[in-house]
Amino acid sequence: MNQKKLLLDQVNACYGRDTWFVSIKTALNGINAEEASWSNKETTHSVWEIVNHLIYYNRLYLDKFKGGSVEETAYDNKATFTEGPVPEWEQTLKVLDQLMGEWIENIEASSDTHLEKWASEINHLALHHTYHVGQIVYIRKAMGRWDAANGVLS
Repeated sequence: MNQKKLLLDQVNACYGRDTWFVSIKTALNGINAEEASWSNKETTHSVWEIVNHLIYYNRLYLDKFKGGSVEETAYDNKATFTEGPVPEWEQTLKVLDQLMGEWIENIEASSDTHLEKWASEINHLALHHTYHVGQIVYIRKAMGRWDAANGVLS
């Protein structure tokens, strides 16, 4: 498998194709805005906050990957877990969907040379994504809103 196919395989597995772990599409399937906002506030972020965090980092690195001029701001990871800037849950899901589709399109269109420079970053982004999908599944289980038929039985 060449590097492009490997990176596409990773991004697709994180986003919409269940493999050894569930994808974010599966993890978010059927969750409504009220459930997406639920948190025990003492130890976890809400699903919505986690999705906004993923949107932030995927957008930041996609802009860099595409060669855009990305203004570096003071690093405040905590601020990326906000329930903004999109006030509607369904719209937030659409933003994530569009962003992940853009990642796939850009990787497919990239030269091998460009991918060689970015392989490590894309790999780390995929691992980061997968980590947070695990949190989403955990939160849904804590709410009693996870169907084991989707995977991750216990």
